[in-house]
Amino acid sequence: MDYTQLTKKQLIESIQELKKTATELQNELEIQKANASDSALKLHERVKELAFHKKMASILSEPHDGWKDVIKNFCEIIPESFQYADKACCEIELFDEFFCNCKSPKTSDSEKIVEQINIQGVEIGTVQVYYAGCEAEKSCGFLEEEFDLMRSVALNIGNIVEKEMKELSLVHSELKYKNLIENINTIVFELNSAGEILYISKDVEKLGFSHSEMGFFQLAQIFGNENVKSENELIDLLKTFPSKQEIVYKNRDNKTFWLRVFVRFSTSNQHSGNVIGTLTDITEERENELKLHESEKLYASILKASPDCITITDLQGFIQYTSPLTYEMYDLPADYELTGKHLLDFLVPEDRAKAEQSIGEMFKQNFIGATEYRGVKGDGSVIYIEVNGDFILDDNGQFSKMVFVTRDITSRKVAEQQIAQQETVFQQLVESIKDVVYELDATGSVLYVSPAIYNVLGYEPEEMQGKNFLSFVYPEDVAKLKDAFTHLTKRDYPYMESRFIAKDGSLRWVRSSTNPLLEDGKMIGGRGTLNDVTEKKTAEIAQTQSEKKFRTLFETMVQGVVYQDATGAIVSANKAACDILGLSIDQMQGRTSVHTEWRAMREDGSPFPGDEHPAMQALRTGKDVRNVIMGVYNPVKEATNWINVNAVPQFEKGQSKPYQVFTTFEDVTNKMLAEKQLKESEQKLRIIADNNFNWEFWEAPDGEFLYHSPSSEKLTGVPLEKLMQPGYMMNHVVHPDDVKAYKAHHHESQTAHKPGQHYFRIVNADGEIRYIEHFCQPVFDADGNYLGVRGTNLDITERRKAENTLRESEARLRNLVNSQTSLVLRNRSRRPPYLLNDKFLEAFGHIYEQTGMDQGNSLIHLRIPPSAYPHDAAKCMEHPEKAFEGNWTNLQKMAEQPYGNLSV
Repeated sequence: MDYTQLTKKQLIESIQELKKTATELQNELEIQKANASDSALKLHERVKELAFHKKMASILSEPHDGWKDVIKNFCEIIPESFQYADKACCEIELFDEFFCNCKSPKTSDSEKIVEQINIQGVEIGTVQVYYAGCEAEKSCGFLEEEFDLMRSVALNIGNIVEKEMKELSLVHSELKYKNLIENINTIVFELNSAGEILYISKDVEKLGFSHSEMGFFQLAQIFGNENVKSENELIDLLKTFPSKQEIVYKNRDNKTFWLRVFVRFSTSNQHSGNVIGTLTDITEERENELKLHESEKLYASILKASPDCITITDLQGFIQYTSPLTYEMYDLPADYELTGKHLLDFLVPEDRAKAEQSIGEMFKQNFIGATEYRGVKGDGSVIYIEVNGDFILDDNGQFSKMVFVTRDITSRKVAEQQIAQQETVFQQLVESIKDVVYELDATGSVLYVSPAIYNVLGYEPEEMQGKNFLSFVYPEDVAKLKDAFTHLTKRDYPYMESRFIAKDGSLRWVRSSTNPLLEDGKMIGGRGTLNDVTEKKTAEIAQTQSEKKFRTLFETMVQGVVYQDATGAIVSANKAACDILGLSIDQMQGRTSVHTEWRAMREDGSPFPGDEHPAMQALRTGKDVRNVIMGVYNPVKEATNWINVNAVPQFEKGQSKPYQVFTTFEDVTNKMLAEKQLKESEQKLRIIADNNFNWEFWEAPDGEFLYHSPSSEKLTGVPLEKLMQPGYMMNHVVHPDDVKAYKAHHHESQTAHKPGQHYFRIVNADGEIRYIEHFCQPVFDADGNYLGVRGTNLDITERRKAENTLRESEARLRNLVNSQTSLVLRNRSRRPPYLLNDKFLEAFGHIYEQTGMDQGNSLIHLRIPPSAYPHDAAKCMEHPEKAFEGNWTNLQKMAEQPYGNLSV
């Protein structure tokens, strides 16, 4: 532009325009710089993220001593992958364990990312990263990729902890479950969907049933229905029960139990799931409630009919309430107003200082109990009273009032003075012991028995006095006690235990100790004590019966049991052990683990030395040895039996070295054979999958690949160990333009649990683009648990190339036809034409209709007049040059509109 020809105004406008343009260019340059800086930052963060994933994979692949070591290593490397690594701090809390790599304190306004660590949907801890030293007004901020990284860390931690927990639970679950069931003091049972009892804990014996006789009918009795005739009816009965309720059950011994029942079906479908339930004995709780209720009723009646006066005062001692009996005790007129009077006004002046001191001790929390005072009646006479005081507390636990219970003890004081000297010694003796004190004459008649006898046999003392003590003894024990009493002076034992018949007819075990009373060397009677030992004897009898039951169980259980002494010699074995080992008990007794006839071997077929057998290890170390697989030669079968062995050492009280060991084992020969067959079957399936030309894969529910067939490596050029890495397929194999669609399909297949099909492209290791047709379907186990996605990836690259070649060929043909100046129509026998050139469409454009065929070609519905060809269809096909000669008409208008002759 020639600026010399412009006016001043025009020059000014041009300068302003140039300034505007320069400003816009400057702004655009700043934007480009910012974009370039942002791209560089993202690239830098991406590199750090990849480096972190590499370190994390390395930590997970290296040997470690447990998940705690992994967590500590994660704490150290996580901050390095964040944008502000020098300020990033990592904290991981797991099972009340705390791990942290930073000493900087976390404040309430610290910016942070928190991710839950879950196992099977249950939160077990958290992992969080926070920036220390970033004030709220200078926010550091987090990137979206850093949130993804934290989710990946939480997922990996959950996976490794879950894996270790599963491994530990497989070892300890059986023992823990057994200990739990046997120690919760609750009856636990499990039924299958058919109503058959799969398990019921031994505590059912408390209800009067032996463990062996339990069946659906007995269980129905407990639930209060004796009309149940089958297992299915039992299931129907349980369906009517609320999930939790209480029932009353009376057993065949007429003993009443209160039971809290909990019933749950293991699935929401009550027709297919097992029934799990518990019966908790709440008899003692209910009896205590009844006793409390009776006690409350008794307390109310006592207050109503109490001979004592109850008085409530404020903290200064001024009366606020007193029971009506106070008027009678102090001989006061009915209209006398006691409210507002001071408590001390009703004591003789000499005792008021004593009362003030007692109340002062109450405020010091020194309660001295009932105290005697002298009271003043309305007529001025003196009475003896006994007063006991305490505080009434408010809702905050503070003293709010005082309560005093006053009893008139005037008559008692007089009686006490009369009999004090006569009964002091004997009364102190009787009241100082809980045992029953008795005295017999030479014939065994009861001269005296203390009131405590009521608590033992239910008799009042006067009901037994004058009667021979043998009349209260159980008949089978009479002879023994009679002989002992006759020869009482020659007694060489401290006590005797025998059975007595209580007043209610029940039997009570009594331990008695009788000393002879002598006069001039002749026995004139006996004096002694006795106490109730029924519970102890019952427990001893129950223990004897229990030992008998356990002996029966020992002899009949299907697991083999062998006892060996401290030298390793076998001292006892049950029948199952004899059957499994192929030896009689006589053949086994005295034999040790080092005996050569065992021919013991390990799972791999190598010899199993005797001094390394589980029993010998347990004796040597003093620790349990669990789940050891051992092969032992059975001479009866002339074959090796495989057994799963558990050895437990036993100790004398106070000893650290075991005195014997008992070993239990079960025959797992068939199980091992089945496992071997399963392993061979899996190996065959693995061979088939590994040699399949298609790319087979299996993806777990968490998105981690469990399997890729070897054909995947041939197709992608990527080693299998890389393809198995989390996210590698998505980030490095799938074509970048197809990642979004691939992610969407992947999310849908993992959440919808339905079969699917998808097309995408991959870029192999050589940079070549391949087309993939993807088929997938969900996988479930026998219990319906989701196991992930199983599928096939087919290489359809060659098919796609052929389709593209065909489309290109059709396009060239169409261009050639459209370039012709003549009308072109290509027809198929007895069908509408399928190829028309533009010239033809131009000529007949007013009589065709659109049908949506490929590339927009249209069909023309034509009708050839019958007069145009007299031949039938077959002949027309033989001479097409004649068949299509004639006039053409519009099929829709049905009106002849000659256009011209058409020759084929």
